[in-house]
Amino acid sequence: MMIDTDSWPDAAVAQAQARFCVATDVVCAAFGKPSIQVGALLCDNARMRDLNLQFRGKDSPTNVLSFPDDSAPDDSTPDNAPLDDSAVPAGASPRAVGELALAYGQLAAEANEEDKSLADHMTHLWVHGLAHLFGLDHETVGDAEEMEAAETAILARLGIADPYAGFHVEDKVKT
Repeated sequence: MMIDTDSWPDAAVAQAQARFCVATDVVCAAFGKPSIQVGALLCDNARMRDLNLQFRGKDSPTNVLSFPDDSAPDDSTPDNAPLDDSAVPAGASPRAVGELALAYGQLAAEANEEDKSLADHMTHLWVHGLAHLFGLDHETVGDAEEMEAAETAILARLGIADPYAGFHVEDKVKT
């Protein structure tokens, strides 16, 4: 993981590393995929704002951004035939599928505002980012409903409450 040490407290980094590894395994199982490798940039709001402006044209920080590895084989998306663990030869490294960037300040502010634990909120956004790497999005209401259902089921396996309870899906489209 690449870590901006000035913006993520050591305790949050340690918690993120442990939770993200477990969450990644649960996401892979939910999507019927073998183990994957994901890069992580744990940054501050200023760095996230720069990334959001550069890649999405939005001049504000956001909580998570996903950057798919365009060199990954086409079978990395859930719309194609699922891979099974036999697709990864014994002793081979997991396939890299992309990178996720998470902004500590944004995550902490949202968790506080929504009265959620920071650990659960950052885990949810990690799962959200992984769902993007596996091809899901929230461009339309139907897409958002599908993505939220997948995330909610995965988070339930991790013992995390539905983060969308009380929100209307229309409020989350394209954010």
